[in-house]
Amino acid sequence: MFYSDWGGTPKINTAYMDGTEITAIVDTNLVYPQSLTADLDLQRIYCVDTNLDVVESVKYDGSGRTKIFSGHQVSGCMYFIVDKK
Repeated sequence: MFYSDWGGTPKINTAYMDGTEITAIVDTNLVYPQSLTADLDLQRIYCVDTNLDVVESVKYDGSGRTKIFSGHQVSGCMYFIVDKK
């Protein structure tokens, strides 16, 4: 599973469903990581940080962090990004 942690050092973690084997996949340049979404086909996690006004994506292993969208209109409520090829 993937989840965000807003504690002392905000991060995006992965863990087994029983809560063991916790690993941070993103632990830098985050303030309020919210609205995680998994892309099962591309094996990427999408995240909204409402404090930094950014939507980013990262591979399941934490590599390949990419900014998708940024600006003052990022709210963290819901985002639907559809790319039909």
